[in-house]
Amino acid sequence: MLSILLVMAPPVAADGCRAGRYDRSAVIASVIDGDTVRLRDGSAVRLVGINAPELAHEDRTPEPFAVPSRQYLRRYLPAGSRVGLVFDEQRHDRHHRLLAHVFRVADGENIQALMLASGMAALFTVPPNQRFIDCYGSREEDARQTGAGIWREYRAQPARHLPHREGSFTQLVDDIRLVRRSLPGTRLEMASGLTVFIDRRDLRYFRGVDPELWQGRRAHVRGYLWKREGRRSMRLRHPSNIRFIERL
Repeated sequence: MLSILLVMAPPVAADGCRAGRYDRSAVIASVIDGDTVRLRDGSAVRLVGINAPELAHEDRTPEPFAVPSRQYLRRYLPAGSRVGLVFDEQRHDRHHRLLAHVFRVADGENIQALMLASGMAALFTVPPNQRFIDCYGSREEDARQTGAGIWREYRAQPARHLPHREGSFTQLVDDIRLVRRSLPGTRLEMASGLTVFIDRRDLRYFRGVDPELWQGRRAHVRGYLWKREGRRSMRLRHPSNIRFIERL
């Protein structure tokens, strides 16, 4: 049985990215990809709050920057590194991996923040896990503004060019043609025919936001592609997963 240790983090300046204490101390055994590591005890840890490009898998070719992303994480967390884990609302994902914000004990650095600032991962919020969201949003914005990593030549693909495989994490740009409210939730009908769906269970994360005001706007959205009622759909889980683009 794994023991949970409360470990005090080193005193550092409070900038929204730091932790007051760690829920558990661990040692890195290896880096699996740009957002997943393995601990010396055999546990896999998914870095919550970010999404890194996917490596080659089965019949899928590696996504751009997938290999550099893993290399960056290996540089930040070489084998033998001691880390502090800070848990969010959920401790495990559906693959039974630990979900955690990972900190380098030596200097208190937030690893997710480093990956975002270097442009080696993108912000992706899956509620109810929202801890450090302001920090992560700020670090990604800095990377986008400077064209770091994946943002160097990045263009969110138009929805009409989306891949057909389901379950793939995708960022896209499309115009919101129509906003419909219903009992199951709120639908954003995009110009390309894609449906972006806000489930009613997630509406509490959109308090103070009126999606009906989004109608007619061009949006950059991120999420996983699925088939819903025979149509391609993306579930919008949190307001941080959508930003708006002003037309020139």
